[in-house]
Amino acid sequence: MRTLLFATTAVLFLACSHTNEKKGDEKLRYPGEEHLSNIRQLTFAGTNAEAYWSFDGKWLSFQHKAFEGGPACDQIFVMRANGADLRQLTNEARTTCAYFLPDDERVLFSSTISGGKECPPEPDKTRGYVWPIFNTYQIYSAKLDGTDVRPLDPGAPRAYNAEATVCKDGSVVFTSDRDGDLELYRGKLDSLGTLTEVQRLTFTPGYDGGAFFSPDCTKIVWRASRPKPGKELDEYQALLKQHLVRPGQLEIWVADADGSHPRQVTRIGAASFAPFFTPDGERILFSSNPRDPKGRRFDIYSIGVDGTGFQRITFSNSFDSFPMFSPDGKRLAFSSNRNAARPHETNVFVADWIPAIKHVPSLDDMEGADRVAAWTRALKQAGSDETRFQLISQQAKRLGLSSIIESDGTTPLITSLGRGCTQSAVLMAADVKDPSSAAGLLETAKMLHDPFVSHKSGKKCAVFAWTNASARKHAGNEILATLAARKIRARSAFTLSRIGSLEANSVQFGIPTGQEARAVKKVRLEAEAECVALNLSCSFEDAPGGLGLFTGTIPTFHLAAKSFPNQSETLNATGAMQLAELLAKSAVRTASR
Repeated sequence: MRTLLFATTAVLFLACSHTNEKKGDEKLRYPGEEHLSNIRQLTFAGTNAEAYWSFDGKWLSFQHKAFEGGPACDQIFVMRANGADLRQLTNEARTTCAYFLPDDERVLFSSTISGGKECPPEPDKTRGYVWPIFNTYQIYSAKLDGTDVRPLDPGAPRAYNAEATVCKDGSVVFTSDRDGDLELYRGKLDSLGTLTEVQRLTFTPGYDGGAFFSPDCTKIVWRASRPKPGKELDEYQALLKQHLVRPGQLEIWVADADGSHPRQVTRIGAASFAPFFTPDGERILFSSNPRDPKGRRFDIYSIGVDGTGFQRITFSNSFDSFPMFSPDGKRLAFSSNRNAARPHETNVFVADWIPAIKHVPSLDDMEGADRVAAWTRALKQAGSDETRFQLISQQAKRLGLSSIIESDGTTPLITSLGRGCTQSAVLMAADVKDPSSAAGLLETAKMLHDPFVSHKSGKKCAVFAWTNASARKHAGNEILATLAARKIRARSAFTLSRIGSLEANSVQFGIPTGQEARAVKKVRLEAEAECVALNLSCSFEDAPGGLGLFTGTIPTFHLAAKSFPNQSETLNATGAMQLAELLAKSAVRTASR
């Protein structure tokens, strides 16, 4: 099903006499493709896609469909990594997602052969662009000559079972709707090459698929849709009952190999798919169409597992996808419309991979997640709280915040943003010993700069406060007294905790109890709407006083990651940015009342 993500699903047939592994065609490389060199085109007719390496790096498996005079629907082929020794493994029904088993003597794939030898019918086009979820898809394996075809998962339920990939330890991850939704499952190959110990990995409504393992088999990366409750989710579930799915926004997710600690990596708002880990496991290559969200122009991009360092890799201005590194990390296989002889042709290409030249952009040039990550790293590396306060003060001034109190390490650092801070303010606070939250508060200030300054009333004000353990005991009263001396009345406060630990987009939104019930309810309703808009799963719980700064004084709302894993774990910079945005929007709504 991976090839169905673009509207042209055929796979170009291979012409072995045209292959040339010794030297690539420089005309196949587009300006800006600094990571690719010596590009070789391996296929030349029809449509070919999803070329995946064998574990020894000598073979590629792929799908092929001909325009005429060949397979009428996708069939599985294998070839040498230089395009030679082409072999067709299947010739009946419809197949998808071929992948070598660890011994490189067999290839797994999914086929609809259980429903008959003919190609299954395509969906009714009057429904728009939808993917068929054939419930006749079962997973099989075969030798490299196409013989000895065996079911990989004997006794599997009649359901969509496809998109299977394998890791070197014999772990298999695949997608199935056997439990009513499109979820990820994981099993283990036994000595006979049969799938055993199948366990479900994902549990959130929406499509989860196209998963791959990290090189060390400890993590998985996949694409997922998360339809919003209401019309989106209802439509998704109605189509699924008809064995169809409509691709909307797909984002990239990562998790541990057992499905634990899932977290969203991208927030592009486009059709992002075909993710694959870089050889060091620290970054992900994937395909997406942010420049053409409703069209067919897909490029390959790169992003860190923490959501930072978003970078474009290909520039053909057509279709580039299905990137996969060779086992030694030196070559990249991908599919592309570049150099197509006719419209909608897709070929398999192999390029030498040039590792990234590390370029650290300025804070002004960074994406939000990169900025949060840079600030978090700097705060983690700071040797003392006094140094942390100094770093935050420097960045606050860069963001146009006005200083109210400069911290000496034992007092809070208080700044303000906005004109006419003489009536009421929204107060936001974080602890400098919580680097991601302190950094997230800076990002919130950056997000709020224009909305607050240009607010049509011109009278709203945001106050940002950073504190620490030694300052926290009296920080709440001190902050409010300082504001009162400036004739600024804080009407409500928001505090942050461990926002860089966000997992599975699961957020705890602490609600104060017993204070201004009507106003608190209003904030909750507005926050619920923002959580849905930002694709966050928010639970609302009693949390009087937030960080303990303002208990019993003013309504204080507390935003935090749902769980707090060890702080040394990888920062989820995208998640921290999401919560910074949630804080910004909640504060804007509160200030606007």
